[in-house]
Amino acid sequence: MIIIKTASDIQDRLLAGKHKLFPGKESIVLTIQELDTTALTSWQTRLNKLYHECGCSLGATFLLAALAIYLFFAIPTPHFSFALFLGKLILGIIIVFISGTAGKFLGVGIARIRFKTACKHLLNQLHHT
Repeated sequence: MIIIKTASDIQDRLLAGKHKLFPGKESIVLTIQELDTTALTSWQTRLNKLYHECGCSLGATFLLAALAIYLFFAIPTPHFSFALFLGKLILGIIIVFISGTAGKFLGVGIARIRFKTACKHLLNQLHHT
């Protein structure tokens, strides 16, 4: 559990700290006195959602897009042979795996950027209250 009590905690523990790629069940708990309960709950939910983003949705999107594009180009063949089929199958598996993995890591990277941006917005809100 990461407990955030002050604006300096946000700076020191969330913005400057190194984050695990996949944090598991560790969650962020905000106990900042300057925020009312509604804002505190809203910020805590938003930060935890971004902190725990695993990239699966973007990975799945990349995987399905690659599969659709691959099938569009791979299926129409003038003749069938087992060697050609096996080659296309292996190539398809490689393309889908690589694109799914790339999408997953891209999703995690985007979430990390959005997490740091949200932390900066929270810091700005605290400095203006």
